[in-house]
Amino acid sequence: MKTLTNIIRVLLLLLAAPMAVKAEPNILVLNSNQSVEKYLIVQESFVSSLAQPVSVLDLATQQQLIVAEEAIGAKSFDIIYCIGSRAFNVAHQKAPTANVIFSAIINWKRLPMRDKTYGISNELHPLMQMTLFRYIFPEIKKIGLLYDERFNHEWFDQASMEAKNVGIELMGRAISDANQAGPALKKLLTEVEAYWLISDPTIISGEKTLLNLMELCDGKQVPIFSYNEVFAKYGAVLIVSLDEATVGRQAAGIAGSIITGAAIGEKVQLPVGSRVVLNLNKIRKYRLRYSVDALANVNRIIE
Repeated sequence: MKTLTNIIRVLLLLLAAPMAVKAEPNILVLNSNQSVEKYLIVQESFVSSLAQPVSVLDLATQQQLIVAEEAIGAKSFDIIYCIGSRAFNVAHQKAPTANVIFSAIINWKRLPMRDKTYGISNELHPLMQMTLFRYIFPEIKKIGLLYDERFNHEWFDQASMEAKNVGIELMGRAISDANQAGPALKKLLTEVEAYWLISDPTIISGEKTLLNLMELCDGKQVPIFSYNEVFAKYGAVLIVSLDEATVGRQAAGIAGSIITGAAIGEKVQLPVGSRVVLNLNKIRKYRLRYSVDALANVNRIIE
């Protein structure tokens, strides 16, 4: 009887004690520039995909940057989602103990990484892109590209091996300076049937270099495949870009795993969604043969 009384007393004490409530995680979105439409889409998708409240700070101006740095210094954030390079640099410097998730950064391998750094790559899987190239343009089998070995050596080696699986010969020329791009491309265009403009910081270092490459390809009527819709206005024939809304949801999934303590497989993940743009104006000008059936997989057609 005495034992039963003691058990009841313990239970009453437990019921009377205040219950420990798990605090909501402090989550912050740092946006390098909300006026950039694709950045805003990613931000809104991330925020709407989480059940927890999220703070948002824009870094578009110097004054906003100062405000953000002060806010991070004054409050301890558990998770900071960084959209763009500027946001990542601020979080990395000002919040060394936070879980940092990034996206919208070209060549993420250049970033300083910590144990609690996660992200979504800005580059789609090369095999997926080449499979799509082959599906839309089945007669194109030799694709050339320029790249800087400092940033894309491993990527090119992987892409070259995977190209063989879809019947493509990937012909690359390594350069180390933007001034080498024009001469290298002139030689490359004599050997290939299409040019693949990849997200390499040396190749796309400035608008002058980019325009020169585009003009060289257009002069030879060699179609350009690329990774961002912005290149459509420069005359790219096929663009396979990541889908921003999907990236936001993917980043929210990483944040959710951090919150629940679930295992995260790849710290930096390939984006899972894509968007396809096809420039029929250029296709007709170059008299390229393409698969009409493939148009069902195109999100936007330029005519």
